[in-house]
Amino acid sequence: MAASGYTAGGQMRAAIVSGPIGAHDTFKPGAISVETRPIPTFQDDEVLIKVAASSVNPVDWKILSGMMPRDNIPGFDCSGVVVAVGSAVTRFKEGDEVWADVVDRIGSPPSELKLGAYAEYVATKEYKTGLKPANLSFEQAAVVPLVGLTALQGLQKGKVLQEGANVLVLGGSGGNGICAIQIAKAHGAKVYTTCSGKNVDFVKSLGADEVIDYTTNDWSEVLKGKDLDCVFDTVGQDGTAQKAVGVLKDNGKVTAIMAGAGSKEPLPRGITFELFMTDSKNVADLDTLKTLTEAGKLSLPIQETFPLDEIPSAFRLNMSGRVVGKVCIKVS
Repeated sequence: MAASGYTAGGQMRAAIVSGPIGAHDTFKPGAISVETRPIPTFQDDEVLIKVAASSVNPVDWKILSGMMPRDNIPGFDCSGVVVAVGSAVTRFKEGDEVWADVVDRIGSPPSELKLGAYAEYVATKEYKTGLKPANLSFEQAAVVPLVGLTALQGLQKGKVLQEGANVLVLGGSGGNGICAIQIAKAHGAKVYTTCSGKNVDFVKSLGADEVIDYTTNDWSEVLKGKDLDCVFDTVGQDGTAQKAVGVLKDNGKVTAIMAGAGSKEPLPRGITFELFMTDSKNVADLDTLKTLTEAGKLSLPIQETFPLDEIPSAFRLNMSGRVVGKVCIKVS
């Protein structure tokens, strides 16, 4: 079924990454431009979304440095309106306002990333899609799915979503950290976090119990002997696991989204390290984010919004390392 205004086989505007970019080359924002492409077809278990907005995440430009085939459409998360549904779709209808983390891993075994959120239309699986929080604009909703899911799942793996738990979130002013602080606090945990001095007041406003300025203090010294339950590394600091030993209790956990945070040697006292990838298939977690957002317990600031045509500028800002919160792309 198709909604009015959408025509199968039509054209759309999309951001395309041009080459050549070698496997070890660094992505440069000038390599991405807006071109015309066919509107994607969709399978029986997929929805076709007219994209209102998307966002730039650090992983976007990192995977474009050799990890993603050229001439593909990047972009992980989006918000928009369902304009068509596959014959097997039961949870959505045309006109529904939704958000999604559209990433899929393809191949056998899965070796390539299929994205597509930087376009006027994207097709994605029903199980990757949720109803947009009613209290968020499309722009506000578009910046949450990837970092929100990452934060929630990192805390779940650290077993700190409960009253009385203690967690250190490394990178409190980035998208993942901002979400992690609020999610942990919403579940009754005590939250320690790190950021640069200029962002301390902002991070405190999120509810963090103690904020450590990493430019002047070493968190592993400040928190030595605190017997925390978990250290959640959202930025991938080298040696995090080994440094965490001094602040974690016996059988404590280190969860991280970057391999460099791990340790080549087993950790003592039953302490474990887990490197994880965000599970975008877990629609229950996406709905948890919706519930927290609508209850006023989760929000994510947008530092700047760029139209799709200015996507190189959005990447330049994100790659500058000066972003507090997220950078948004307004698509339509």
